Amino acid sequence: MLLWSVWSAVLLLTPLEAVEVDDVRAGCSTAVNDLVYIVDGSWSVGFSDFDTAKQWLVNISSKFDISSHYTQVAVIQYSDTPRLEIPLGKHQAGSELIQAIWSIAYLGGNTQ
Repeated sequence: MLLWSVWSAVLLLTPLEAVEVDDVRAGCSTAVNDLVYIVDGSWSVGFSDFDTAKQWLVNISSKFDISSHYTQVAVIQYSDTPRLEIPLGKHQAGSELIQAIWSIAYLGGNTQ
């Protein structure tokens, strides 16, 4: 099942410097977040389901305001060994992040 092949760890962090008394935002999309996705890239997933997983990452990430002030995203792919695909905070715009997610190459290999 696809949900088993894609694990995401969401850490909601609110540094004191990012919170101001008059800074009121609606909902999680503009709250201060660090999203870290961990994606299974082993052979058991397959190319088609790996592309489906990337589409899921794009769909979820698109709901957030990607920037250094609101939401930063990282992606780790694992099979035989983990590989950092997108470091946390590397992309400061949603369009850059989406392009980076689509450019992640399928690792293949064993599930560890």
